[in-house]
Amino acid sequence: MKLLAIKDSIAKPLVALLPAGVTPNQLTILRIICAVLVAALLYTYHPGSALLFFVIGMITDLLDGTLARQRMLETTFGRIMDPLADKLLFLIPFIILGFDGLWVALYLGVILIEGITLFAGVLYPIMMQRLFHERRIIKANAWGQYKFALYSIGTILLFIPNALAITSAAILFFGGLLFGYASIARTLANR
Repeated sequence: MKLLAIKDSIAKPLVALLPAGVTPNQLTILRIICAVLVAALLYTYHPGSALLFFVIGMITDLLDGTLARQRMLETTFGRIMDPLADKLLFLIPFIILGFDGLWVALYLGVILIEGITLFAGVLYPIMMQRLFHERRIIKANAWGQYKFALYSIGTILLFIPNALAITSAAILFFGGLLFGYASIARTLANR
């Protein structure tokens, strides 16, 4: 079973619980609000509450894609804002919970790779569509889904202040970076 199918099979029962008026774009906006709350709670030394809002944000990401596909509500706003909301949700704990030296370099690398991923996967196709009137939509690929899974687990581990959890998070982030590179390569190869 493909990863997207697994993700959808997990999300479908939860999507069924959402009221009919809820849109994927509303869930994306909720994820941005969660990211801001994570930042505020981490800065005010409430890591447990910050983790709760991080998990809620992750759940909105799980649901919005499935909701968009099920109800045929895919939009340009969603294609642009969904990955931006993801980056915001992950980068805030990376930066606030970051460490000196190598960790800061790792986080900056993640930011750079995510920026390239966003450009290659979303903005570039939209730009080409406008310039050359192409109607091709670039969709998420499995490599990007694996990256998201590794980043999610790694970020949760950042909330645990011990060496094993932090080292495990670094390994997961590195794996996520590799999947990010594969996602970019796949996106560009499909152009």
